[in-house]
Amino acid sequence: MSTGWDTAIVATGTESIPENLAPLAPGEGPEHRSKTPVVTSRWLWIVTYVATAALLVLRSVELPAYVRSELQGYEGSGELTDERLENLAVNTGIFLGVILSMFILALYYSLASALERNIFRPALVVAKNVRIGLFFMVAALCTLPVQAASAVLDSSSPRDNLLYQAYILVVACTSILLFRRHWQRRSKGKITLLFLCTLTLAILSSAT
Repeated sequence: MSTGWDTAIVATGTESIPENLAPLAPGEGPEHRSKTPVVTSRWLWIVTYVATAALLVLRSVELPAYVRSELQGYEGSGELTDERLENLAVNTGIFLGVILSMFILALYYSLASALERNIFRPALVVAKNVRIGLFFMVAALCTLPVQAASAVLDSSSPRDNLLYQAYILVVACTSILLFRRHWQRRSKGKITLLFLCTLTLAILSSAT
């Protein structure tokens, strides 16, 4: 008569007991068995976000002069005759802009992480504790180097530059080719979905 136990059994001496009653080795509890390994190392996500956010803050230091020069060309800008009021308005706007940019950046990285968990889980193992997933690679290369180049070149917005558009396309194509051996045997539908997600993620980086 069936007792509802798992059919698999573990032999212990002369007796057999159900597998779900077998003693577990240290570190092999149920929570350990069910835990899914991360695709990209968590510390890489944190370091990349902090570095990109720091570059956003660094770039904001140069923005007040740029904003004032732009305001001079608009009608009604002469209404702000109080210099302190003008400085307050400009600095408040820049501060809120930086906070919004950091929030959007966090959402962007969260989207990349979700794509790694649900669309494509293979990772490049660079070292013992360094795993790099496809969507992390795309997200990181489309944000961190761009912010660094903008800070060095003193560019307020590189998104209108054709070199930037070409760069993100190169990042998307090169990144997915580095993972070719992981997807080349998948169905055409899954490969198409993977390419579309990769390209879309690269294009969405322009919103950060």
